[in-house]
Amino acid sequence: MTVLHGYIDDSIGGNIFVLTCLQGEIGMWLSIDLEWRKMLDKVNKRLRRQGRREISRYHATDCQNFRNDFEGWAEDEQIELVKEILKIIKGGSFHVNAYSVDLKQLQEEIPETKANPKAFAYVFLLMFLMLEMCDGTLRRHKDAIMGLTHDHCDYDAAMQEAFQYMLDDEGFRCRDRFTSLTPERWQNCIPLQPVDLFAYENYKEALRRKQLSRRKRRTPLRLLLDDQPKSLGGNLKGLNRANLRHFKKTTLANMDEATKEKLFAIARIKTKKAKA
Repeated sequence: MTVLHGYIDDSIGGNIFVLTCLQGEIGMWLSIDLEWRKMLDKVNKRLRRQGRREISRYHATDCQNFRNDFEGWAEDEQIELVKEILKIIKGGSFHVNAYSVDLKQLQEEIPETKANPKAFAYVFLLMFLMLEMCDGTLRRHKDAIMGLTHDHCDYDAAMQEAFQYMLDDEGFRCRDRFTSLTPERWQNCIPLQPVDLFAYENYKEALRRKQLSRRKRRTPLRLLLDDQPKSLGGNLKGLNRANLRHFKKTTLANMDEATKEKLFAIARIKTKKAKA
């Protein structure tokens, strides 16, 4: 039996919300953990030698914007660090899945979500990710089981309930192949740092698509996805207005009231019927 593990992180800016899951075999994650710690030690050894502030972790947003631990860094240092990270990632074999949604469009197309659009996005996209992993990673690894870890957030309980909802769904083909969903903090879980890079790059790519920008893909994402098709595969799917309308028409509309009420309750949203 192959034991896989997926690490989940979110990235949000403006109305764009992205949930990303990076998956690989347990043994590979142990190797990544070791190499990542060595990389951080190497960086901090240089910073100590220079009498500068050490970094506690790699955080994509801070690194990109030279904030917090990365305040005072030069652009060439930032580029060199990203190159070192890419070397570590290229040493493994991953599959990545990500979904994005525009929270404003979500509220406009499914008005019930206005009460808590971010919570619904966590729940909604986690379910889509599990379906995607079932049709992708778990289909390729027919004897595999999958555990999941997500970065601790304000919606840990909602995500756990969404996960259990999927396992209780008799129509979900992979309900017996997901083992657990656990929240962790980056201080105690090194693999959340590489998935943070993917989450940030996926957010930037979702923003580029939304803006219909002619600019090319950002270099880190291009290097991650385009240059190594054998060791890293995956996709970023965006739920646009048409997708949301389709979901509302074909899925929500066909749910019985109890099921629909449960789905919104998981996202901490009370329906009119529940309020009554």
